[in-house]
Amino acid sequence: MATSTMRVATEGERGVNTARAVKSLSEAVQVRTVSFSDRTLIDFGEFERFHALLERLYPLIHERLHKAALGHNLLYLWKAAETAGGNMNKKPVALMSHMDVVPAGEEGWEHPPFSGAIADGHVWGRGSIDMKFGLITILEAIEEMLEAGFVPSRDIYVISTCDEEVGGKGGISEIAGRLGSAGVRLDWVLDEGGVVGDGIVEGLDRPLAVVGVAEKGYLDLELSVEMEGGHSSAPGRATSIGVLSKAIAQVEARQMPSRIASPVREFFQQVSPHFGPAKRLVFRNSALFAPLIKRAMLRSPETAAMIRTTTAPTMISGGVKPNVLAARASAVINFRLLPGDTAQNVVRHVTNVVGDSRVKVKVLTESPASTVSPMGGPGFELIEQCILEHYPDAIVTPYLVMGGTDSKILEPLASGVYRFTPCRLTKKDIARMHGVNERASIEDIERAVRFFKSIIAKA
Repeated sequence: MATSTMRVATEGERGVNTARAVKSLSEAVQVRTVSFSDRTLIDFGEFERFHALLERLYPLIHERLHKAALGHNLLYLWKAAETAGGNMNKKPVALMSHMDVVPAGEEGWEHPPFSGAIADGHVWGRGSIDMKFGLITILEAIEEMLEAGFVPSRDIYVISTCDEEVGGKGGISEIAGRLGSAGVRLDWVLDEGGVVGDGIVEGLDRPLAVVGVAEKGYLDLELSVEMEGGHSSAPGRATSIGVLSKAIAQVEARQMPSRIASPVREFFQQVSPHFGPAKRLVFRNSALFAPLIKRAMLRSPETAAMIRTTTAPTMISGGVKPNVLAARASAVINFRLLPGDTAQNVVRHVTNVVGDSRVKVKVLTESPASTVSPMGGPGFELIEQCILEHYPDAIVTPYLVMGGTDSKILEPLASGVYRFTPCRLTKKDIARMHGVNERASIEDIERAVRFFKSIIAKA
Protein backbone atom coordinates (compact mmCIF):
# COMPACT_ATOMS: atom_id res chain seq x y z
CA MET A 1 0.00 0.00 0.00
CA ALA A 2 2.90 2.37 0.69
CA THR A 3 3.99 2.09 -2.94
CA SER A 4 0.44 2.84 -4.13
CA THR A 5 0.30 5.92 -1.91
CA MET A 6 3.54 7.25 -3.34
CA ARG A 7 2.21 6.69 -6.89
CA VAL A 8 -0.97 8.61 -6.09
CA ALA A 9 1.01 11.41 -4.48
CA THR A 10 3.23 11.77 -7.53
CA GLU A 11 0.23 11.88 -9.88
CA GLY A 12 -1.49 14.37 -7.62
CA GLU A 13 1.50 16.68 -7.66
CA ARG A 14 1.64 16.73 -11.47
CA GLY A 15 -1.93 17.75 -12.17
CA VAL A 16 -3.51 20.98 -10.89
CA ASN A 17 -7.08 22.07 -11.48
CA THR A 18 -5.96 25.61 -12.12
CA ALA A 19 -9.32 26.79 -13.43
CA ARG A 20 -11.08 25.69 -10.24
CA ALA A 21 -8.39 27.19 -8.00
CA VAL A 22 -8.60 30.55 -9.78
CA LYS A 23 -12.40 30.59 -9.72
CA SER A 24 -12.42 29.59 -6.05
CA LEU A 25 -10.07 32.40 -5.08
CA SER A 26 -12.16 34.83 -7.11
CA GLU A 27 -15.32 33.78 -5.28
CA ALA A 28 -13.55 33.86 -1.91
CA VAL A 29 -12.44 37.47 -2.48
CA GLN A 30 -16.03 38.48 -3.20
CA VAL A 31 -17.08 37.61 0.38
CA ARG A 32 -16.35 40.62 2.59
CA THR A 33 -14.79 38.95 5.60
CA VAL A 34 -13.46 42.23 6.99
CA SER A 35 -12.35 42.23 10.62
CA PHE A 36 -12.28 45.25 12.93
CA SER A 37 -10.89 45.75 16.42
CA ASP A 38 -14.36 46.99 17.34
CA ARG A 39 -16.31 43.73 17.01
CA THR A 40 -19.60 45.63 16.68
CA LEU A 41 -18.45 46.71 13.22
CA ILE A 42 -17.89 43.13 11.99
CA ASP A 43 -20.51 41.57 9.73
CA PHE A 44 -20.32 38.00 10.97
CA GLY A 45 -22.88 37.02 8.34
CA GLU A 46 -20.09 37.41 5.79
CA PHE A 47 -17.98 34.86 7.67
CA GLU A 48 -20.93 32.46 7.67
CA ARG A 49 -21.28 33.02 3.92
CA PHE A 50 -17.59 32.27 3.56
CA HIS A 51 -17.89 28.98 5.46
CA ALA A 52 -20.81 27.97 3.23
CA LEU A 53 -18.78 28.89 0.14
CA LEU A 54 -15.93 26.61 1.23
CA GLU A 55 -18.38 23.75 1.69
CA ARG A 56 -19.66 24.25 -1.85
CA LEU A 57 -16.23 24.66 -3.42
CA TYR A 58 -14.61 21.68 -1.68
CA PRO A 59 -17.18 18.95 -1.03
CA LEU A 60 -14.70 16.11 -0.48
CA ILE A 61 -12.90 18.03 2.24
CA HIS A 62 -16.18 18.59 4.06
CA GLU A 63 -17.17 14.98 3.60
CA ARG A 64 -13.93 13.26 4.63
CA LEU A 65 -12.07 15.62 6.97
CA HIS A 66 -13.11 16.29 10.56
CA LYS A 67 -14.29 19.90 10.76
CA ALA A 68 -14.80 22.01 13.86
CA ALA A 69 -16.19 25.54 13.71
CA LEU A 70 -15.05 27.40 16.82
CA GLY A 71 -17.08 30.55 16.61
CA HIS A 72 -16.24 31.80 13.12
CA ASN A 73 -12.85 30.07 13.09
CA LEU A 74 -12.22 26.78 11.29
CA LEU A 75 -10.20 23.73 12.31
CA TYR A 76 -9.94 20.77 9.94
CA LEU A 77 -8.26 17.43 10.65
CA TRP A 78 -7.17 15.08 7.86
CA LYS A 79 -6.52 11.76 9.56
CA ALA A 80 -3.67 9.49 8.55
CA ALA A 81 -4.32 5.80 8.04
CA GLU A 82 -1.90 2.96 8.71
CA THR A 83 -3.36 1.02 5.80
CA ALA A 84 -2.20 3.81 3.50
CA GLY A 85 1.39 3.51 4.66
CA GLY A 86 0.96 5.98 7.48
CA ASN A 87 3.34 6.08 10.42
CA MET A 88 1.17 6.60 13.47
CA ASN A 89 4.27 7.55 15.49
CA LYS A 90 4.74 10.70 13.41
CA LYS A 91 3.45 13.82 15.09
CA PRO A 92 0.83 15.83 13.19
CA VAL A 93 1.56 19.07 11.34
CA ALA A 94 -0.54 22.18 10.79
CA LEU A 95 -1.10 24.40 7.75
CA MET A 96 -2.51 27.85 8.54
CA SER A 97 -4.04 30.78 6.67
CA HIS A 98 -6.51 33.31 8.06
CA MET A 99 -9.81 34.16 6.35
CA ASP A 100 -10.25 37.76 7.52
CA VAL A 101 -9.06 40.77 5.54
CA VAL A 102 -8.37 44.44 6.24
CA PRO A 103 -10.84 47.11 5.06
CA ALA A 104 -10.55 48.51 1.55
CA GLY A 105 -11.68 51.87 0.22
CA GLU A 106 -12.98 52.02 -3.34
CA GLU A 107 -10.63 54.71 -4.66
CA GLY A 108 -7.54 53.86 -6.70
CA TRP A 109 -8.45 50.27 -7.56
CA GLU A 110 -8.19 49.09 -11.16
CA HIS A 111 -10.93 46.60 -10.28
CA PRO A 112 -13.26 47.02 -7.27
CA PRO A 113 -11.68 45.58 -4.11
CA PHE A 114 -14.30 42.87 -3.57
CA SER A 115 -14.96 42.08 -7.22
CA GLY A 116 -12.64 39.08 -7.40
CA ALA A 117 -12.06 40.16 -11.00
CA ILE A 118 -10.06 37.77 -13.17
CA ALA A 119 -8.13 40.00 -15.55
CA ASP A 120 -4.65 40.42 -17.01
CA GLY A 121 -3.53 37.06 -15.68
CA HIS A 122 -4.47 37.87 -12.06
CA VAL A 123 -7.24 37.56 -9.50
CA TRP A 124 -7.85 41.05 -8.11
CA GLY A 125 -9.20 42.17 -4.76
CA ARG A 126 -8.74 42.40 -1.03
CA GLY A 127 -7.45 39.09 0.33
CA SER A 128 -6.30 37.78 -3.04
CA ILE A 129 -2.88 37.50 -1.44
CA ASP A 130 -3.37 38.27 2.26
CA MET A 131 -4.47 35.57 3.02
CA LYS A 132 -7.31 33.91 1.15
CA PHE A 133 -4.59 33.00 -1.35
CA GLY A 134 -3.05 30.68 1.23
CA LEU A 135 -6.31 29.16 2.44
CA ILE A 136 -7.72 28.48 -1.03
CA THR A 137 -4.50 26.95 -2.37
CA ILE A 138 -4.19 24.72 0.71
CA LEU A 139 -7.79 23.52 0.37
CA GLU A 140 -7.45 23.10 -3.40
CA ALA A 141 -4.35 20.95 -2.86
CA ILE A 142 -6.18 18.74 -0.36
CA GLU A 143 -9.31 18.43 -2.52
CA GLU A 144 -7.23 17.34 -5.51
CA MET A 145 -5.31 14.81 -3.43
CA LEU A 146 -8.57 13.42 -2.05
CA GLU A 147 -9.84 13.09 -5.62
CA ALA A 148 -6.67 11.13 -6.44
CA GLY A 149 -7.19 8.79 -3.48
CA PHE A 150 -4.24 10.05 -1.47
CA VAL A 151 -4.13 9.49 2.30
CA PRO A 152 -1.45 11.33 4.34
CA SER A 153 1.17 9.50 6.35
CA ARG A 154 0.46 11.66 9.40
CA ASP A 155 -2.44 13.71 10.72
CA ILE A 156 -2.69 17.12 9.07
CA TYR A 157 -4.52 20.08 10.61
CA VAL A 158 -5.74 23.06 8.62
CA ILE A 159 -6.39 26.20 10.67
CA SER A 160 -8.11 29.41 9.56
CA THR A 161 -9.06 32.25 11.91
CA CYS A 162 -11.38 35.23 11.57
CA ASP A 163 -9.47 37.84 13.61
CA GLU A 164 -5.80 37.64 12.61
CA GLU A 165 -5.73 41.07 10.99
CA VAL A 166 -6.80 42.83 14.19
CA GLY A 167 -4.26 41.01 16.36
CA GLY A 168 -7.01 39.83 18.69
CA LYS A 169 -5.70 36.26 18.87
CA GLY A 170 -9.06 35.12 20.23
CA GLY A 171 -9.58 32.66 17.41
CA ILE A 172 -6.14 31.10 17.44
CA SER A 173 -6.10 31.01 21.25
CA GLU A 174 -9.35 29.04 21.24
CA ILE A 175 -7.97 26.63 18.65
CA ALA A 176 -4.70 26.26 20.57
CA GLY A 177 -6.71 25.54 23.71
CA ARG A 178 -8.72 22.88 21.89
CA LEU A 179 -5.60 21.19 20.55
CA GLY A 180 -3.73 21.46 23.84
CA SER A 181 -6.56 19.96 25.89
CA ALA A 182 -6.71 17.06 23.41
CA GLY A 183 -3.01 16.40 23.98
CA VAL A 184 -2.02 17.33 20.42
CA ARG A 185 1.67 18.00 19.89
CA LEU A 186 2.67 19.23 16.46
CA ASP A 187 5.88 18.45 14.63
CA TRP A 188 5.78 21.78 12.80
CA VAL A 189 3.45 24.56 11.74
CA LEU A 190 3.44 26.47 8.43
CA ASP A 191 1.71 29.87 8.32
CA GLU A 192 2.01 33.08 6.31
CA GLY A 193 5.15 35.22 6.57
CA GLY A 194 7.91 35.21 4.00
CA VAL A 195 7.52 35.01 0.22
CA VAL A 196 9.68 34.46 -2.83
CA GLY A 197 10.89 38.01 -3.39
CA ASP A 198 12.15 39.46 -6.66
CA GLY A 199 14.48 42.45 -6.30
CA ILE A 200 14.00 42.54 -2.54
CA VAL A 201 17.71 42.80 -1.72
CA GLU A 202 19.91 45.10 -3.77
CA GLY A 203 22.74 43.26 -5.45
CA LEU A 204 21.03 39.87 -5.69
CA ASP A 205 20.11 38.74 -9.20
CA ARG A 206 18.13 35.71 -8.00
CA PRO A 207 14.81 35.58 -6.14
CA LEU A 208 15.05 35.27 -2.38
CA ALA A 209 12.72 32.81 -0.65
CA VAL A 210 12.56 33.94 2.96
CA VAL A 211 11.16 31.49 5.52
CA GLY A 212 10.18 33.15 8.77
CA VAL A 213 11.61 31.28 11.75
CA ALA A 214 10.71 34.03 14.23
CA GLU A 215 8.59 37.15 14.42
CA LYS A 216 8.91 40.43 16.23
CA GLY A 217 6.83 41.26 19.26
CA TYR A 218 4.25 44.02 19.62
CA LEU A 219 3.99 46.78 22.21
CA ASP A 220 1.78 49.87 22.50
CA LEU A 221 2.85 52.46 25.09
CA GLU A 222 0.80 55.46 26.13
CA LEU A 223 2.68 58.61 27.08
CA SER A 224 0.47 61.05 28.97
CA VAL A 225 0.88 64.41 30.64
CA GLU A 226 -1.61 66.00 33.05
CA MET A 227 -1.21 69.68 33.96
CA GLU A 228 -3.38 72.55 35.02
CA GLY A 229 -5.61 73.79 32.20
CA GLY A 230 -6.95 77.27 31.73
CA HIS A 231 -7.34 80.00 29.14
CA SER A 232 -4.86 80.05 26.28
CA SER A 233 -4.37 83.80 26.72
CA ALA A 234 -2.26 83.23 29.83
CA PRO A 235 -0.27 80.00 29.42
CA GLY A 236 2.44 78.95 31.82
CA ARG A 237 6.02 78.26 30.81
CA ALA A 238 5.04 74.67 29.96
CA THR A 239 1.85 73.06 28.70
CA SER A 240 0.76 69.45 28.62
CA ILE A 241 0.95 69.37 24.83
CA GLY A 242 4.38 71.01 24.82
CA VAL A 243 5.79 68.59 27.38
CA LEU A 244 4.30 65.63 25.54
CA SER A 245 5.62 66.81 22.17
CA LYS A 246 9.14 67.11 23.54
CA ALA A 247 8.89 63.59 25.00
CA ILE A 248 7.75 62.13 21.68
CA ALA A 249 10.59 63.88 19.83
CA GLN A 250 13.13 62.51 22.32
CA VAL A 251 11.82 58.95 22.01
CA GLU A 252 11.98 59.15 18.22
CA ALA A 253 15.48 60.64 18.25
CA ARG A 254 16.95 58.07 20.65
CA GLN A 255 15.60 54.69 19.65
CA MET A 256 16.38 51.26 21.05
CA PRO A 257 19.93 50.08 20.28
CA SER A 258 20.47 48.05 17.13
CA ARG A 259 22.00 44.57 17.10
CA ILE A 260 22.37 41.66 14.72
CA ALA A 261 20.32 38.95 16.40
CA SER A 262 19.26 35.49 15.28
CA PRO A 263 17.83 34.81 12.70
CA VAL A 264 19.19 37.91 10.92
CA ARG A 265 22.72 36.64 11.53
CA GLU A 266 21.84 33.36 9.75
CA PHE A 267 20.15 35.32 6.97
CA PHE A 268 23.46 37.06 6.24
CA GLN A 269 25.31 33.75 6.27
CA GLN A 270 22.91 32.24 3.76
CA VAL A 271 22.90 35.10 1.25
CA SER A 272 26.60 35.96 1.50
CA PRO A 273 27.82 33.47 -1.18
CA HIS A 274 25.63 35.22 -3.76
CA PHE A 275 27.25 38.65 -3.46
CA GLY A 276 30.52 39.98 -4.83
CA PRO A 277 33.78 39.46 -2.90
CA ALA A 278 33.54 42.57 -0.69
CA LYS A 279 29.94 42.05 0.49
CA ARG A 280 30.55 38.32 0.78
CA LEU A 281 33.41 38.97 3.22
CA VAL A 282 31.33 41.39 5.29
CA PHE A 283 28.19 39.24 5.50
CA ARG A 284 30.10 36.05 6.27
CA ASN A 285 31.71 37.83 9.21
CA SER A 286 28.73 39.77 10.55
CA ALA A 287 30.08 39.82 14.11
CA LEU A 288 33.39 41.34 13.01
CA PHE A 289 31.78 43.88 10.68
CA ALA A 290 28.69 44.56 12.82
CA PRO A 291 29.23 48.36 13.07
CA LEU A 292 29.57 48.65 9.28
CA ILE A 293 26.53 46.45 8.63
CA LYS A 294 24.37 48.28 11.14
CA ARG A 295 25.25 51.70 9.72
CA ALA A 296 24.27 50.52 6.25
CA MET A 297 21.03 48.88 7.38
CA LEU A 298 19.89 51.85 9.46
CA ARG A 299 19.75 53.97 6.30
CA SER A 300 16.57 52.21 5.15
CA PRO A 301 13.39 51.73 7.22
CA GLU A 302 12.91 48.19 5.85
CA THR A 303 16.40 46.98 6.78
CA ALA A 304 16.56 49.00 10.00
CA ALA A 305 13.53 47.05 11.22
CA MET A 306 15.57 43.84 10.93
CA ILE A 307 18.13 44.95 13.50
CA ARG A 308 16.28 46.94 16.13
CA THR A 309 13.02 47.37 17.99
CA THR A 310 11.19 49.98 15.93
CA THR A 311 9.57 53.12 17.36
CA ALA A 312 6.49 54.64 15.73
CA PRO A 313 4.27 57.35 17.28
CA THR A 314 0.86 56.56 15.81
CA MET A 315 -1.82 58.43 17.80
CA ILE A 316 -2.01 61.73 19.67
CA SER A 317 -4.80 63.55 21.46
CA GLY A 318 -5.30 66.55 23.71
CA GLY A 319 -7.39 69.66 24.05
CA VAL A 320 -11.05 70.46 23.46
CA LYS A 321 -10.97 74.01 22.03
CA PRO A 322 -8.41 76.25 20.32
CA ASN A 323 -8.47 78.76 23.20
CA VAL A 324 -8.34 76.29 26.10
CA LEU A 325 -5.13 74.79 27.52
CA ALA A 326 -5.34 71.00 27.51
CA ALA A 327 -5.48 69.57 31.00
CA ARG A 328 -4.39 66.21 29.57
CA ALA A 329 -2.47 65.22 26.46
CA SER A 330 -1.58 61.69 25.44
CA ALA A 331 0.06 59.78 22.63
CA VAL A 332 0.41 56.13 21.65
CA ILE A 333 3.77 54.85 20.46
CA ASN A 334 3.94 51.46 18.77
CA PHE A 335 7.06 49.31 19.13
CA ARG A 336 7.86 46.10 17.24
CA LEU A 337 10.11 44.12 19.54
CA LEU A 338 13.29 42.50 18.31
CA PRO A 339 13.75 38.99 19.77
CA GLY A 340 15.57 39.51 23.07
CA ASP A 341 13.93 42.88 23.80
CA THR A 342 11.01 42.94 26.23
CA ALA A 343 8.28 45.39 27.16
CA GLN A 344 10.14 46.06 30.40
CA ASN A 345 13.30 46.94 28.43
CA VAL A 346 11.35 49.41 26.32
CA VAL A 347 9.55 51.03 29.26
CA ARG A 348 12.89 51.49 31.03
CA HIS A 349 14.48 52.92 27.88
CA VAL A 350 11.60 55.35 27.22
CA THR A 351 11.50 56.51 30.83
CA ASN A 352 15.24 57.19 30.83
CA VAL A 353 15.18 58.96 27.46
CA VAL A 354 12.28 61.23 28.41
CA GLY A 355 13.71 61.98 31.85
CA ASP A 356 10.64 63.92 32.94
CA SER A 357 8.46 62.77 35.83
CA ARG A 358 5.51 64.68 34.37
CA VAL A 359 5.34 62.17 31.51
CA LYS A 360 3.63 58.95 32.58
CA VAL A 361 4.36 55.74 30.66
CA LYS A 362 1.71 53.02 30.53
CA VAL A 363 1.66 49.66 28.73
CA LEU A 364 -1.54 49.34 26.70
CA THR A 365 -0.92 46.20 24.64
CA GLU A 366 1.92 43.72 24.87
CA SER A 367 2.83 40.60 22.92
CA PRO A 368 6.41 39.33 23.24
CA ALA A 369 8.59 38.37 20.32
CA SER A 370 8.42 34.73 19.34
CA THR A 371 11.08 32.16 20.01
CA VAL A 372 13.40 31.26 17.11
CA SER A 373 12.43 27.94 15.52
CA PRO A 374 15.10 25.46 14.44
CA MET A 375 16.75 26.36 11.14
CA GLY A 376 17.59 22.72 10.54
CA GLY A 377 15.63 19.56 11.15
CA PRO A 378 12.59 18.10 9.41
CA GLY A 379 10.27 21.12 9.31
CA PHE A 380 12.60 23.73 7.85
CA GLU A 381 14.34 21.22 5.59
CA LEU A 382 11.06 19.99 4.11
CA ILE A 383 9.87 23.53 3.41
CA GLU A 384 13.23 24.34 1.83
CA GLN A 385 13.08 21.20 -0.31
CA CYS A 386 9.60 22.04 -1.58
CA ILE A 387 10.54 25.67 -2.29
CA LEU A 388 13.51 24.56 -4.42
CA GLU A 389 11.32 21.99 -6.18
CA HIS A 390 8.91 24.69 -7.35
CA TYR A 391 11.23 27.74 -7.36
CA PRO A 392 14.55 26.17 -8.44
CA ASP A 393 16.26 29.53 -9.02
CA ALA A 394 15.49 30.81 -5.50
CA ILE A 395 17.90 31.29 -2.61
CA VAL A 396 16.23 29.93 0.53
CA THR A 397 17.08 31.63 3.81
CA PRO A 398 15.72 31.98 7.35
CA TYR A 399 14.08 35.30 8.07
CA LEU A 400 12.72 37.49 10.87
CA VAL A 401 9.08 38.41 10.20
CA MET A 402 8.50 42.09 10.95
CA GLY A 403 4.77 41.78 11.59
CA GLY A 404 2.76 39.32 13.66
CA THR A 405 1.00 36.08 12.80
CA ASP A 406 -1.39 33.72 14.52
CA SER A 407 1.18 30.94 14.46
CA LYS A 408 3.11 32.34 17.42
CA ILE A 409 0.30 31.17 19.70
CA LEU A 410 0.98 27.56 18.67
CA GLU A 411 4.63 27.64 19.73
CA PRO A 412 4.01 25.76 23.02
CA LEU A 413 2.44 22.91 21.00
CA ALA A 414 4.99 22.67 18.18
CA SER A 415 8.62 21.72 17.68
CA GLY A 416 8.94 24.42 15.02
CA VAL A 417 6.83 27.27 13.64
CA TYR A 418 7.57 28.50 10.11
CA ARG A 419 6.14 31.36 8.10
CA PHE A 420 6.15 31.22 4.31
CA THR A 421 3.62 31.86 1.53
CA PRO A 422 4.44 30.27 -1.85
CA CYS A 423 4.07 33.29 -4.12
CA ARG A 424 6.63 35.30 -6.06
CA LEU A 425 6.36 39.03 -5.45
CA THR A 426 8.22 42.24 -6.17
CA LYS A 427 8.42 45.15 -3.72
CA LYS A 428 5.52 46.76 -5.59
CA ASP A 429 3.46 43.58 -5.25
CA ILE A 430 4.14 43.42 -1.51
CA ALA A 431 2.98 47.03 -1.15
CA ARG A 432 -0.37 46.02 -2.66
CA MET A 433 -1.18 43.97 0.44
CA HIS A 434 -3.17 46.23 2.79
CA GLY A 435 -2.97 48.78 -0.04
CA VAL A 436 -4.78 49.19 -3.35
CA ASN A 437 -4.78 46.80 -6.31
CA GLU A 438 -3.97 43.68 -4.30
CA ARG A 439 -3.78 40.78 -6.73
CA ALA A 440 -2.52 37.23 -7.20
CA SER A 441 -1.20 35.92 -10.48
CA ILE A 442 -2.71 32.80 -11.97
CA GLU A 443 0.82 31.40 -12.24
CA ASP A 444 1.34 31.90 -8.50
CA ILE A 445 -2.01 30.28 -7.69
CA GLU A 446 -1.14 27.18 -9.69
CA ARG A 447 2.37 26.96 -8.26
CA ALA A 448 1.09 27.39 -4.70
CA VAL A 449 -1.29 24.44 -5.14
CA ARG A 450 1.64 22.35 -6.39
CA PHE A 451 3.75 23.51 -3.44
CA PHE A 452 1.15 22.49 -0.85
CA LYS A 453 0.59 19.15 -2.57
CA SER A 454 4.34 18.53 -2.30
CA ILE A 455 4.41 19.54 1.37
CA ILE A 456 1.51 17.22 2.19
CA ALA A 457 2.84 14.30 0.13
CA LYS A 458 6.30 14.50 1.71
CA ALA A 459 5.29 15.36 5.29
